[in-house]
Amino acid sequence: PPRAGASARPVSPRLRRLAEDLLDELARLPCPSADAEPTDIDRIGALCPDWPSPRPAGAVSRARLEAAWLGRAAGCLLGKPVEKLPLTGIRRLGRAAGNWPPTSYFTARGVPRDLLAAYPWNRRSAPTSLAENIDGMPEDDDLNYPLLNLLLLQRHGRAFTTDDVARLWLDELPPGRTFTAERIAHRNLLTGLEPPDTARHRNPFREWIGALIRADVHGWTNPGDPAAAA
Repeated sequence: PPRAGASARPVSPRLRRLAEDLLDELARLPCPSADAEPTDIDRIGALCPDWPSPRPAGAVSRARLEAAWLGRAAGCLLGKPVEKLPLTGIRRLGRAAGNWPPTSYFTARGVPRDLLAAYPWNRRSAPTSLAENIDGMPEDDDLNYPLLNLLLLQRHGRAFTTDDVARLWLDELPPGRTFTAERIAHRNLLTGLEPPDTARHRNPFREWIGALIRADVHGWTNPGDPAAAA
């Protein structure tokens, strides 16, 4: 499609097989960054001479956790209608509404039609995420994963494993509410692959930031101890 997202017409089986063959061929090539960017925690620690030690931190109070959840929700909601737009477009939309730098949620009020046509709101989010139609926090994948992490800790405590995460996804996460890297990983789980192959197999999005931007619950529950959070 001209901007982003899935095309209206599915690709042909031939193109899908070709894409899978190319991904398999790429996977067999040596990775030039493998030694400098390991994925297992012991090798990561060996490359980090200043591995962070726990620091004194205040108790995890209900008020601090509530503030963390509110910040997560408010920030997520702010960005939903402009997701995938270039920064230039985001700035122009905000300035046209007299809301740049942002002091409130994005709005279509006062924005010229030609500007809205040039930089259309995210079609999935606009009906629930503009200032004129917000009614609480709508469902969003960037909140689903923190909620899943909370459920993970409730069920398994701090000793959870990757297999526990996989089971949680299969039990609680609808595949249709996953995207890019997580959708491929979820599909791999459904086809019977097991971690860690689920993250890597035919997953061209695996270096994206989905996990990084959704791991905040582990930071909230390990204050002052980034190594434990990681």
